[in-house]
Amino acid sequence: MDYAGAALTGFPAGLPQAGQYVSVRSLQAVQGARLAASAVALQSDASRFEPGVRLELEGVITHFTSASDFAVNGVEIISNAETRFEYGSASHLALNALVEVDGKIDANGAMVADEISIKESVSSGIDELSGNIAMINPVEQTFTLAGNAVTVDSSTIWEDESAQGVRQMNFAYLQPGDFVEINVKPLGNGKLLALRIRREDGEGAD
Repeated sequence: MDYAGAALTGFPAGLPQAGQYVSVRSLQAVQGARLAASAVALQSDASRFEPGVRLELEGVITHFTSASDFAVNGVEIISNAETRFEYGSASHLALNALVEVDGKIDANGAMVADEISIKESVSSGIDELSGNIAMINPVEQTFTLAGNAVTVDSSTIWEDESAQGVRQMNFAYLQPGDFVEINVKPLGNGKLLALRIRREDGEGAD
């Protein structure tokens, strides 16, 4: 995280220190592994979530002990025999894997996962495609890229790094000819499910 140009709030020493829990705001999408912060505030991690609260948490695995004991963005996650997996399995969980977790906070402040969606992982069979969009079907929420039929769902992650700079990027902003980089997972119907879509100024861009 790059906080050189960020507004800093609540830090006794004036700057963030190792081990502190913070909340971060950014006006830009993640650039590779770099996030340019616009605001960083010190938070207390002792009571972030009340027991019984249901959450949907999306982020990278920042600490990994086992598939049943890991952390996403610093939040402890516990999976068990009843946890459902989407777009992968427990074997695809690893440090730095991108996941989405649905679950409930327990009495110890950990999140017990009901469902874990694997968004990006070295071992999950997720592929990366890039190129210019050929055709778009707004009714079926699909588009064609490099000869592949690609579909999206409600958990698809959207980023716009093109000159248009749409902050709340979604399917409605896609146009034929747009250059995109996508992470996809094969579906059983011959289509590819887009887990992440990043639009850029690339080949064929105006």
